[in-house]
Amino acid sequence: MFDFNKLRRPNAAEQRGQEQRRRADAIAADHTRRLLRSRDALRVTLTDHPDARFTIAGDRAIHFYGDQPNGREARAVWYAPDHMSRDEFDAIVAGYAIGATLDLRGYWKPFNGNSGTSFTFVAQFVKAADHAEPAERKSPDAEIAAFDA
Repeated sequence: MFDFNKLRRPNAAEQRGQEQRRRADAIAADHTRRLLRSRDALRVTLTDHPDARFTIAGDRAIHFYGDQPNGREARAVWYAPDHMSRDEFDAIVAGYAIGATLDLRGYWKPFNGNSGTSFTFVAQFVKAADHAEPAERKSPDAEIAAFDA
């Protein structure tokens, strides 16, 4: 005999509840994973606009370029969590400006290239130590025209 109760499909309210639980579980798992990877801290003052990039796999990342308090240059990258929407990501990118000081928690990752080994800080958490007002970015055409002048 068949148990037709097992074939029942959840209604819309049950589906929303399941989706909210899945999202909350994904956020908690991501936060735990980032905490475990956070071994080092870095303070950097931005010397260039943050660079939003997208990988072939669909990951979203923000690349930071700046100076450490001791004067050494530093590069850092922060990968957005999968549960973050595109609008949230764009708002984060627009919120950082040249001259802003950021406190980053994460780890140093070595990259071997033709000119030797270089290190990039892979940030798990980004916090603004002081907030600079976002500068208005010029369009690429305006930057090219300013360069040619």
